Amino acid sequence: MSAPETSTARPKRRSGRTAGDRPMWLLWPNVIVVLLIVALPFLIAVYTSFLSVDQYTLRQWVGAPWVGLENYVAALTGSNVLSVSAL
Repeated sequence: MSAPETSTARPKRRSGRTAGDRPMWLLWPNVIVVLLIVALPFLIAVYTSFLSVDQYTLRQWVGAPWVGLENYVAALTGSNVLSVSAL
């Protein structure tokens, strides 16, 4: 019995771009869309959570007074979360 033959030929290289050659600038439109749809509303929601607004004064949220962490303290210490916004 003879030993199996080993091939010394190199494997064929696939044509096309490799992972390192892909242009990363093609991702920027997607990044911008994600920031506009997800991140911007999230940041606005965080900002409004520090304001004294309720369901009736939400339209004037730009000029609403700043209350800081009072909303969070009232939500964590109060027994009824629905009445917290009436500061």
